[in-house]
Amino acid sequence: MKTRHWIVAASITDLLFLYLPIAILIVFSFNASKFSARWQGFSLQWWRGAPFGDAQGSLFTDPELHSAILQTLRLSVVAMAVGGSKPGRFGSSTQQ
Repeated sequence: MKTRHWIVAASITDLLFLYLPIAILIVFSFNASKFSARWQGFSLQWWRGAPFGDAQGSLFTDPELHSAILQTLRLSVVAMAVGGSKPGRFGSSTQQ
């Protein structure tokens, strides 16, 4: 029974290591400050269309973010195509 305790503790530690930074990013995306080093209050300016009066820097209106998202989607499609093909499966079983 003691061996299960360390497995549970290791699993919780791993999950915190993976998901805590994402949770921090989500929380700080609602920060009114332009820089995330200091909390300056709750704001939706980064989620709306126009922070500081212009459309640059907003999540849904920034053309650089749009091109980055498209590039990520293209790369993921290529990675799925290569990973799903026979030569791309390293370590797969070759039993026939």
